[in-house]
Amino acid sequence: MHSLLITSARTEREMAEATESGAEILILDAPPVAAFASVRVRRPQGPLLHVRVDALATAAELGSIVAAAPDGIVLAGVEGRGDVLRLSAMIAAAEAIAGLPDGAIGVVALIATAGGVLGVGSLPDATPRLQGIAWDAEALAASVGAGSPRDADGRLIDLCRAARSQCLFTAAAAGVPAFDTVYANPTDGAVLEAEAIDARQQGFAGKLAVSPDQVPVINTAFGKIG
Repeated sequence: MHSLLITSARTEREMAEATESGAEILILDAPPVAAFASVRVRRPQGPLLHVRVDALATAAELGSIVAAAPDGIVLAGVEGRGDVLRLSAMIAAAEAIAGLPDGAIGVVALIATAGGVLGVGSLPDATPRLQGIAWDAEALAASVGAGSPRDADGRLIDLCRAARSQCLFTAAAAGVPAFDTVYANPTDGAVLEAEAIDARQQGFAGKLAVSPDQVPVINTAFGKIG
């Protein structure tokens, strides 16, 4: 999977734009069941649908999400093995209640804090549900007090490149794909393209996007014409 589009999709139009962007995975922020249904009807063969939650998500919240049968859950702010194990246990309980097969819903760990960078090495073999590891440069820079994750030319600063490498190494050790951070400026296609090509060359399987317009750039950079 090369392109993962993060979207709130709060309106039918936004959902349609996200669905038709060419993204292979849509990452939605805890949408209602109706949001899933509208996408399934429009494109029953794709894209895959994931929901983003944080490590403080409750069992009740997870229950309503799992009942909608997403393809996966993106856990934001992971700081180590314990976070993933806790989420996995709650998903398993919710799957049983919803009548879904055990293990039907996978987990993508999203590293967004300094603690997460230090703890990401504990993720290999944490759970068979682990489907991938991603990272968030903007949130990570904020967590250590950096003014911006990028320099004046748009390149990632050293601390972010170190975190990027750590996530990539861990994903390789875990045998799951690594997904590169978003490029937050949706109008600067040239820097996005360069960063996506670099990510592909470094070994990332795909890259997060924050705008439907970014998806074709990412798909092309990773060798898929969207």
